[in-house]
This record gives sequence, C-alpha cells and structure tokens, in this order.
Amino acid sequence: MTEQIKSWLAQNQDAILAELAELVAIPSVSESLEGAHPFGEACTQALETALQIGERHGLKGRNMENYCGYARLEVNDDAADFGLIAHLDVVPPLDGWLGDPFQMQIRDGWAIGRGVMDNKGAAIASYWALEYLRQHSRPRHNWRVFLGLNEERGMRDLAYYLEHQPAPALSLVPDAVFPVCYAEKSHLNVRIALDLSETNIVSIEAGTVPNIVPAAAKAVIADLKAYEATPQDLAGLPTRTVEAEGRSKHASMPDGSLNAVGVLARKLLDEGLVNPAGRKLLELLESLANDIHGELTGTARDDEALGNTSQVGSIARTEGRTLYYTFDTRFPAIAKADEIAEDLQRFYGPLGISFEVLRKDDAIPQDPKAPLIGALTRIVNEELGTELKPYTMGGGTYARKLPNAYAFGLEQDGQQPPSFLPDGQGGVHQPNEALNIAGYMQGIAILIKAMLWLDENID
Repeated sequence: MTEQIKSWLAQNQDAILAELAELVAIPSVSESLEGAHPFGEACTQALETALQIGERHGLKGRNMENYCGYARLEVNDDAADFGLIAHLDVVPPLDGWLGDPFQMQIRDGWAIGRGVMDNKGAAIASYWALEYLRQHSRPRHNWRVFLGLNEERGMRDLAYYLEHQPAPALSLVPDAVFPVCYAEKSHLNVRIALDLSETNIVSIEAGTVPNIVPAAAKAVIADLKAYEATPQDLAGLPTRTVEAEGRSKHASMPDGSLNAVGVLARKLLDEGLVNPAGRKLLELLESLANDIHGELTGTARDDEALGNTSQVGSIARTEGRTLYYTFDTRFPAIAKADEIAEDLQRFYGPLGISFEVLRKDDAIPQDPKAPLIGALTRIVNEELGTELKPYTMGGGTYARKLPNAYAFGLEQDGQQPPSFLPDGQGGVHQPNEALNIAGYMQGIAILIKAMLWLDENID
C-alpha cells in the first residue's frame, strides 16, 4: 500500500505543487474588518480559489459568508463527517525574501513562499489525500476540508463555522509535526498602555501580528535639548528616527529570538537620546521585551508535559501620546487564562499601567494513552521508521477548539531549514518560509494512510 501511494504521489507531484502555487499567489493576510469581507478581500479570494480547486477533485464546496468555507466528499447521507482542518490566511511576509513572497519558487528541492507550510500546503495535501481515497478506496464516511481565514488572528472563522455547522465527528489538523499532538498551551493576549506625555519619545512602532517576535522596530525621538527648553511644544521640535533589528521567531518558541523592541530600547538608552522619564519607560520596555518566560511579570509556569510559559511583546503602536504594546502569552494548562491575567494585574497595577485582554483561550489536553492517538502514532512510526511519541506544543491550532480533534503533521520533527538561507529564515512565520518537497510528499502519504485507517476502523 505504501509503495502504491508513493508512486501515485510521484506521478502527481507537479500538479500538487502547481495547486499550492495557486494559493500561495494570493496575499491572504487576515484582517479584522466589517462588511462583506470580514477578513479582507484577499482572504475571500483565497477561499474562492481553494473552493474552485476542490471542485476539480470532485468535492462540493461552500463559502460561508466569507468567514470560512469547506469542500466535502459526499459518499452517503450521514451528517457526521470526518474533518480535515486547514487555514488559508497567512502572517505578513516580513523583509528579506529571495523574491516575491507570493510567487512560489522551487529551489534545491524546496518550495519557498508565504504559506507553503503554514498552512496552505495542508489544504492542498488534504485535497490530494481525498483524491486518493476517491480513486483507490470505497470511503465509508463523508469527509470535509475546513478552509479557515482567521487562524492567525483569533479563530473567529471557526467560531462562525460552529455557530452554523456541526463539528466533525473526528478531525485531523495538519498544522503541526508528526506524530500527533495531545495537548497545546493555553493562551492570553493583552495590550498595555504606556504614557509618553512626560517623555521626548514621539513614537515607537514594531511588529505586525501578535504571534511573531518582531524583527524590526523604529522610534521617532524629539531632540533632547530642544524638548527640555520647550517640552510643551513637542510637535514643533526637530526629531531623529532610530531603527533596530532583531531576530524573528514564532511566539510559541521565543528561545533564540531577539526582540527588536528590546534592542531599540537599549540603543536609545545607550545613546542618551531621552529624558529621565523616557529612560524609565525604555528600561521597562526593554525588560518586558526580554521577559520571554514571564519571570518579571509573574506569569511564569512550568509543567512536565507542556514546559514553561512563553511571553512575547510583539506589536508596538503609538497613538497620540500613548504607546500600546501587545503581548502573546502561552502557558501550561496547570494555570487558567484568568489566573494569568490576575498575575499581570498584580504586576502592572502598582506601576499605574492599564491593560486590556484581547484574547484568552484555555486549552484542554487529551489523554496521550488514548487508543486513537496510539494508532495514529503507529502509522507515523511505521512510515518513518522512527519511535516517536505523542507530544505537546506551545503553538495553537484549530484542534484546541474542536471535539475529538488531533494536530497531525505534516511536518517532520527536527526538519532544518534549507542551508542556502541565513539563520532566522525558512521556518514558519519567518522570511523565505520553505517547504521540503520530499518531506511534504511523505507527509501526504502518511495522511492518506491515517485517513484510510480511520475510515475503515472508526464508526
């Protein structure tokens, strides 16, 4: 069976990559809007394109008011589908690409483009897995591919879907690494407000989305001598722009990153460009930017299964004389989001700093010894010749919000970015996001084998 699947995939590899390139070509960065395109016109375009591709594979598609959609393989009248859960929205491309981030290129066995791994590759893989089932088996269950548009910005797409459609009876979420994830960290996003009114800091800007460590930051500073002479006339003073670079990583794995906000704060302090009130604010900002495990703010937690807290100051925006700084905090299930928020209140309250909760999400772990998890793990290990075990992670997938859902591939643990890219590139959310084509084909083969097993053995 494995050789048959691999041979079939090899015959169709060019077609698979061509469909992936179709989706990558659409700059579907999710937005928060009102009206006919709640996540932006590009996300709507990506959904429509994905549904058209699904039709080529014999799937019946539905656009759910541009919030999300699905493509369904219908084999009977049973309303309880099995699900393949993917998303079409991507994070912003950042700088440093070899070419256009939205024109997929093939180089030395790698596909490079924004979304090839996270998560357009999974949508195309799901289509071709269903194509194999349709051609080479007699599926017992209906299957549907969920196509999300807001996974990177809060999962409002899935919430809308669940308001109007039943959840699949069982779901695979190919948005992780093999073999299978049984628990994800819980999640809290907050935004603090820092008062700039007594400083000569005009503005600080950094970051694009909450779940990326910012790789660049910029400040506009009023001339210190001029400010000290006429602090009430900030708008009319000469200014200087200062920029800083960091090293980006996904917010769930901040170790090894370098937050550009902290670099910028240190640069401004070292160059003596701000007044005493500004120094105090920048010292705090630097400390917060470097507090990647929550020791400073009191949010640090450590758990044998899920590890420690990750905390990333990701977006800095200045409005008037207020600097807003957004944090993405992920923590083990031994704590609840409300408890972490209370820790933050104890830290920020005495400093006179207000904050608002933007998102909170308490994840529910599953039993790593569950028979279904064991079966999926065996399928992976048989294909890869490994002895991998079910794992936990800090990243957040749709699996956390669906019953009987499992984050399952398509990446292989320990896969390194291509050697021709510099450090800090090639990974998920990084510049030059790169998909190893051979590994991708192997991942689709594993997905097909898992789906065949599930279709045959699970009622």
